[in-house]
Amino acid sequence: MAAKRNPSKKRRRVNNVVVFLVVFILFLIVFGLVCLWAVLKLNEERLQQSGSNTASQGSLSAVQYTEADARNLFLVTVDGSDPAGFVVLRTDPANARIRTMALPVETELADGTTLTTLKAYYLDKGAKESADAVGSLLGLDFQNYAVMTYANLEKMMGYFGNGVIFEIPENLSYQDSETGYFIEMDGGRRTLTAPQMLNVLRYPQWNGGKRQIADVQAQMIAAILNQYLVPARAAKLDADFSQFVNLVQYSDMRRSDFVAAQEGISYLLSRNTEGNLCSAISAPGEFVGGGDDLRFCLADDVEPQLRSSLGIYDAS
Repeated sequence: MAAKRNPSKKRRRVNNVVVFLVVFILFLIVFGLVCLWAVLKLNEERLQQSGSNTASQGSLSAVQYTEADARNLFLVTVDGSDPAGFVVLRTDPANARIRTMALPVETELADGTTLTTLKAYYLDKGAKESADAVGSLLGLDFQNYAVMTYANLEKMMGYFGNGVIFEIPENLSYQDSETGYFIEMDGGRRTLTAPQMLNVLRYPQWNGGKRQIADVQAQMIAAILNQYLVPARAAKLDADFSQFVNLVQYSDMRRSDFVAAQEGISYLLSRNTEGNLCSAISAPGEFVGGGDDLRFCLADDVEPQLRSSLGIYDAS
């Protein structure tokens, strides 16, 4: 006779399988939830880190700049006791650009009822009065003026430490036995040491004549700003300003002026990722006369021309 199977044992085996399956499913659910939480947590941390890295840039770009945030600086460079360059420097956060423009030392302006040159006017009256006179001539308001000697400009470049990258438009060759000045330099893109930079600024025989002698001043200032007003120096902006103020010979710049302009300058610095934010423009006008009577006369429509090239908005 065949033996009968025990139904209680069969039910126990079935129950054990069901329990195992339930426990295994619960394990999968819990493990999946833990993995999902870990992934979400890692993504959250990455987003927070990314946000912190771009917080300062985002806050700068969120600011809406206007014409009122632009700043005009009247910069005079002096070689020995003679003014060598008169440079208009305009920082313009609203247009995300910086412009430099040099006026020839022979620029004609009025001293009362007498016509004179900018150089003579400066030597007679000084930087502040010259800034006011040039402002009236160009239709610009200068917030500040500064006078920098060539000797201190060389020190400023020593502070930066890496020279200045400059595009020399032609081969330079000149020697003056009386002053000891000597330069022999091929044209092209070069990294100039501080002494070489001054030799280029002093070069007297540019193919473009006296207009180019002036324009090189603006071009050199633009090259310096393009190289050193960059995101990598953001943390040094305050120190750079202090160094500049310590080296200028005369200026009405105060700490409060820097604080007022700092946000806009920081924004411009953040935008100068390609090192070309600043460009030099040439003053509209022409030379007339000759010898001691040589004058650079600004164009009759100088104001609208400058408003266009400098990006100055209409008052309306």
